[in-house]
Amino acid sequence: MPGTHAGYGTAVHGESKDERLQREHEQLFHELRSIIPGAQVLFAFMLTVAFTDRFEQLTDVQRWVYYVTLLATGVALVLLLAPAAYHRVQFRRDDKDAMLRIANIEAIGALVVISVSVAGTVFLITDVMFETHAAAIVSVVIWVLAAGVWWGVPLLNRADDQHDGDQHDGGRRDGDP
Repeated sequence: MPGTHAGYGTAVHGESKDERLQREHEQLFHELRSIIPGAQVLFAFMLTVAFTDRFEQLTDVQRWVYYVTLLATGVALVLLLAPAAYHRVQFRRDDKDAMLRIANIEAIGALVVISVSVAGTVFLITDVMFETHAAAIVSVVIWVLAAGVWWGVPLLNRADDQHDGDQHDGGRRDGDP
């Protein structure tokens, strides 16, 4: 049903702007708290790999995939921690709306590079266990799965919501005249 969910910038019926910003702030930081530990574990895994005896046996392709995966995981952590840093620096400056807009972009960017990290990690492990072409196939499948579930499904849902809204209310959203 259009207008029954509360997406970014969409007020729940009877909710003030300040209440909406507070709800969205809580939702965002709850989501970040659920994503950050996984990225930290992946980064820790990537750091430990370089200090194993087996690391010296990696092929040039494996080393490059490792390095790109390590960098992607590091970038993901920077992006995931950025909203908390922004919030601390801007504390009590009454700019929660700007912080939410920026943090949303940072969180989406982090998920993009995490998808690369996960696919890279799968490539490395699969390549060590089997062959490079199998690793390439499996890592692409993992990345496509992440892209489909993390972005494809929500974007399709958004398109359906917009289509339903256009049919029921001329495209207006909560709070629109």
